[in-house]
Formats: sequence, C-alpha cells, structure tokens
Amino acid sequence: MLGVVAMPRIKARPTFGRVIARAGFTRLAVATAAGVNVRTIDALANPAAAQRQGYARELTAWKIARGFAQLTSQTDDAAFEALFVADEPDAHPTPTE
Repeated sequence: MLGVVAMPRIKARPTFGRVIARAGFTRLAVATAAGVNVRTIDALANPAAAQRQGYARELTAWKIARGFAQLTSQTDDAAFEALFVADEPDAHPTPTE
C-alpha cells in the first residue's frame, strides 16, 4: 500500500555565504571538503544571481554541513543549523510502502 510522507525542504539561510566567509573559508574550500561542485555553494550563497530559490536536496545539504563541520571543528548538526533551515514539508507527496 502506498502512503504519503511529507518531506522537509532544506533552504540555505540568508546568512549562508556570510557564515562561510566569517569562518575564514572560501566557497571553493567548502565545496571541496563537502565533495560538491563550487557552483552548488555559489547558488546557495547567492540564489538570486543563480536564478534559484536557495533550496538544496537534503543529502546535498548534509554533505555541505559535514564538510563545513570538518573545516570548522564543530559537530555536523551545529554546522547544519548554521547553514540551513528546514522549510515546511514539501507539498509533493512521496510514495512509501
């Protein structure tokens, strides 16, 4: 039987780019540590310039948080909270078994 699971949408905080800069790292350094493309970091830091809304897939957001956590010697959860916020659950249903 299929059900519906509401998935949270993960959005970069408006201070995303500033948090990275204040920690003393370039966007490229964070991208490298996270194993993502620097354009992903750029789009989250300045979504209007990338014609985006600042959302990331949950897996990508956690990769970035883990990379940032390693660079800044903090927990993954603390880094996630500094960089991202969970929006209201996605309006699109996800089938489950």
